[in-house]
Formats: sequence, structure tokens, C-alpha cells
Amino acid sequence: VKEAKHLTLDQIRHLLVSVKDREYGLAIWVQLYLGLRVGELQALKWDDLDLEEGILRIHRTFVRKEMRLRDYPKGRRQHSHRIPVEVLQWLREVKPSAKSEFVVTSTENGMLSYEWYHRSLKRYCKALNLPIIGTHSLRHSTSEMYLSHGASPYDIQTLFAHSSLDVTERYVHNRGESLERISNVIRMFPKCSQTA
Repeated sequence: VKEAKHLTLDQIRHLLVSVKDREYGLAIWVQLYLGLRVGELQALKWDDLDLEEGILRIHRTFVRKEMRLRDYPKGRRQHSHRIPVEVLQWLREVKPSAKSEFVVTSTENGMLSYEWYHRSLKRYCKALNLPIIGTHSLRHSTSEMYLSHGASPYDIQTLFAHSSLDVTERYVHNRGESLERISNVIRMFPKCSQTA
């Protein structure tokens, strides 16, 4: 199985800092921090966010092939989860001046255009000398960010609302690479292993 393109933690950080005040910057932040599919990002409305409690509810998606909003996300699994504090702060800042019911929009405050968003993301990656990724690779990068901060594959399954852990396994990159580091720090009986 060919591993999907994704950004490393340092590359994610570089992208986030660089696009903070750029066109589609909020879209990139929201998709990266929340692991949304692009259709879920396009369909995300301010009513779906509880900015006081920091909760996101995903219960619709935009279907590009049909050019319409659908009242349930992929897999028909409506779900909610916490919004990480860094993106939550930015959402709280922009909400009072929002001119649309949608959280992220195109330049005319209409629904986010997939084509322009996709092109902008690739342009930013190229300008920053990052791997040139598409919108779905942002979702793979989300799993990288969460896993590096201690999330388990089961946490990723919940975040992405996957039907099974088998589906989630596609988002768990570099499997086994940290085993050597972990084997050097495991200490169940610290007093007994001081001489080892």
C-alpha cells in the first residue's frame, strides 16, 4: 500500500504560521486542526460550532458531484468533538465580523470553492518548499499532528468518525518507527533497571 502524502509536524507548523493571515488561511487551519474532509469544511456553518464550550458538530457535507449540501457526512455518522485551543481562539476572533453563515468562504463570502482552495494550498506548499499536497493530505497531516501529541489510533478513529480501525490504519503513518525510542525508555520497575 502506497503511503499517502502528508506533512511532518515541523512542516505543519511552518504551513500554519505562513498562511495565518493569507487567503484561505482559516480554511487550512480549520481543516488541519479538526481533520475535516473538504466537503465537511465547505459545509461547516457557524451554527455547527459552540465557541463558548469549544465543540464542533459535523452533521452535513457538500457533495461536489451533485453540487449540493447533504444533511449527513460521509458514512452517515454525525459526530462532535473538541476544538483545539489554537484554532478555537482564531475562530472566536473572526466570528464577530463574519459575513456568511459558512465558517470558511471564498473571497466573495460565498461557499468555499474547492478549486480555488485546492490551488491555493498547492501554491502555498510550493512557495514554502513543502511537499505539494492536496486537501485530503491535510487530513492525513491531521492524524500525524494528533498522533505525535499522544493520540492513539482509536482516538483518530473517533476524530475521523471511521467505521472501523482498518480504515483508520491508512492514516497511521510511519508505523513502528518509534519502537526503538520507546524500548529505550520503558521502565516498569525503575529501581531494578538502573544498572541496565
